[in-house]
Amino acid sequence: EEFLDANLLVSPKLAEEGHGYFHWEIDNWMGLPERAVSPTFTVAGVDWNILLFPRGNPASETVSLYIEHKPKEGADENDWHVCAMFALAMSNADDPEVFKLKTADHRFVPEEADWGFTQFSDIRHLLTPTDEDTPALIENRRVRISAYVRVIKDPLGVLWHSFHNYNSRKYTGYVGLKNQGATCYMNSLLQSLYFTNEFRNAVYQIPTETDDPEKSVALALQRVFYNLQVSTDAVDTTGLTKSFGWDSLESFMQHDVQEFNRVLQDNLETKMKGTVVDGAVAKLFEGKMKSYIRCVNVDYESSR
Repeated sequence: EEFLDANLLVSPKLAEEGHGYFHWEIDNWMGLPERAVSPTFTVAGVDWNILLFPRGNPASETVSLYIEHKPKEGADENDWHVCAMFALAMSNADDPEVFKLKTADHRFVPEEADWGFTQFSDIRHLLTPTDEDTPALIENRRVRISAYVRVIKDPLGVLWHSFHNYNSRKYTGYVGLKNQGATCYMNSLLQSLYFTNEFRNAVYQIPTETDDPEKSVALALQRVFYNLQVSTDAVDTTGLTKSFGWDSLESFMQHDVQEFNRVLQDNLETKMKGTVVDGAVAKLFEGKMKSYIRCVNVDYESSR
C-alpha cells in the first residue's frame, strides 16, 4: 500500500476499480528465452502478464519490460479496454531496497494490449554493482521483477483515449460531422438545427421523392439529419455542399455562418411552400425588431 501510494498516486479526479501487485522470481537470468512471459496474475478482476525481453526488443544492450492485459474468455476481441496506472520494477532477489523502477499509465485496447518500456535499463547496469556495499540488481543469475497496478474507472469511456476507432455512438449516443477543410462553421449550425427537434421533423416532412439527389438541398439535409440519428461514424456533408453548387475549393473557404443560414433557410422555405410544413421556418425562427425615438423630457415615443 505504501509503495503504491508513493509511486502511483491517483489524481482526485480519478477513481480506481482496485489495486494490487505481483512479484516474479527469476532464478536463471542467463537461461531466459528472447521473450519471457510471467505467470498470469489478477488485479481488480483483470488478468495481466509481465513481458520481459532480457536482450532487448528489438535485440540490443537494453532490457525491455512491459505489462500485458489478458482479456477474459468470451470478451469481444475487437471491443474491450482497461485503464490502468502501473509501475514495473526490477530488484535484487535478496535485497529489495536495491531496485530500478519506471511508472506509466495507459488505456489497454486490442491494438495496444501491452505497454511499458522498450529501454527499461542497460543490461550492464543491472549486472554491475553500484559500489562495494550495494549488490547488482541481477546477482547470481537471480532477480525479482514486480508489477504494481491500479485499475482506474472509466465511466465516460474516454480516459487516455487516442480516439482511434472511437465509437462515439456507443459511449455518448451521438456522432459528429466530418470537417471538409473549413466547414466547422457549417457543422456547428447543422448540429444546432438538428437538435431543434421541431425543425428537424419539419425537414423530414418536405416531399423530396422526385428530387435530383445531387441538386436538392432539402434532400441532402434530410440525409445529413438521418445519418446523425443512425450512423455509427462521423457524418459526411459533401452531399449537402454539392447541393449548394460548391466545389471542393469552396469547402476550404470560410463562409459567414449567418449568410449560410439565411441561404439554407430561404431554400427550405421555398421548398416547403404548398406542403404540410408550409411556414414552419417562419414560425420557428420569427423575431420582431422595433425602431423608436423616445423624448428625454417629454413622455412621448414614435416607433415602428
